[in-house]
Amino acid sequence: EALRSASSFAGHPLYALIHESIYGYDERATDWSAERVRTEFPQFDAATALAGDGPVLFTGETIHPWHFDVDPAL
Repeated sequence: EALRSASSFAGHPLYALIHESIYGYDERATDWSAERVRTEFPQFDAATALAGDGPVLFTGETIHPWHFDVDPAL
């Protein structure tokens, strides 16, 4: 529960909503840029890393579409 609380956007829901826009250019949609680009780098796939012996690499400050599915605050 502590991890869920610490990783929730409950305290800052607008951050989750507008963060993706910093990757925008002109009026074009970002189309979830962080999620799209991450797929180009398989070494960042946590499921693969956990299944093998590779390290789990972190992506840092990115918002993914699945955040809105798993975080009840969103």
